[in-house]
Amino acid sequence: MFKNFEKKFQKVNKGKIFYRIGGFGPPLLLLHGYPQNHFMWHQIADELTKNFTVILPDLRGYGQSFVIKGDSQLFSQMQMIIRKVISNPNQMLLLA
Repeated sequence: MFKNFEKKFQKVNKGKIFYRIGGFGPPLLLLHGYPQNHFMWHQIADELTKNFTVILPDLRGYGQSFVIKGDSQLFSQMQMIIRKVISNPNQMLLLA
């Protein structure tokens, strides 16, 4: 489970976001639902690394990411993750 992944923290405004990243190919950002964390993707994540660079973040307040009181806006969280993790702004990003 998560054999081909690195564990990382990305510093963002007001805290840090935990994520796993692994694989090769176009980036594929897999977002968990409420009230889960990145672990919800454990059954398919390793297989996806054969064709994609898979990014599995824990949203703020979930899993290993830090809780920021009063900042629960999903859209702003995703913008920060995408900007920080994807180094090439012209790279196509697949979102699931």
